[in-house]
Amino acid sequence: VRAKDAVNNVQNDFTVGTASNSFTVDLTAPDIRITSPVETYRRDLSVITGSHSDNLATVSKVEVQITSGTGGSKRYWDGDLASGSAWVSYSTWVAAAVAGNWTYAVAAQIGFVDGRQYFVYVRGRDSIGNEGNVAPSAAQASTFTWDTTPATSLFDKRNNLSAGTLIDGGFYRSITKIAGSASDTSPGLEQSVDFYLKQGGGSGSGSGLYWDGAVFTSFGAAHWLPSSFSSPDFSTVTPNI
Repeated sequence: VRAKDAVNNVQNDFTVGTASNSFTVDLTAPDIRITSPVETYRRDLSVITGSHSDNLATVSKVEVQITSGTGGSKRYWDGDLASGSAWVSYSTWVAAAVAGNWTYAVAAQIGFVDGRQYFVYVRGRDSIGNEGNVAPSAAQASTFTWDTTPATSLFDKRNNLSAGTLIDGGFYRSITKIAGSASDTSPGLEQSVDFYLKQGGGSGSGSGLYWDGAVFTSFGAAHWLPSSFSSPDFSTVTPNI
């Protein structure tokens, strides 16, 4: 700005901070991303984490939304354990800690249900009040299924023969390969199968002679080996047991 008096003396001193100032228009919301959880399945979750940045200002607030279900059965986590029911029917967000990368501590009492799908979203606000999230859609949301049911396995084949050719307590003169299948309750997905072979010493996985892939060797505990696995079937990797 400049001033002029009655005889047209015009100001020509524009000291920054008094007669002149510069400013930048910032209308952009912060960039808030989720770094964990990003897996399709989870069996434990104590903290949700992510990163935050802003084009010009600083990020002053990050909020997390955790939901489950759809339509009329959709529920939102409000974190209010004192109310006795922290899953509510209306949309709500919970505040995350912003220092460094943002974090949200997941209460042990959140009550994730086995087999149920959950959705996590994040948003933020910068120091001048821009709210929202400009991160790519895939980075500002995460979906996982809670899975606490162990997979199961059945081995009942030997020497590339049919099911039932390997039974508990059976007697065999030749075993060059054992095989079977694995399964998991929906929507879980079996991922791998390990096995151990123990010679003598009774059942159980304590110390004894275990197959090491070539010979039976003494180990202090069960010696597990990976199988060759193509869901749902598995077989021993090494022949000539």
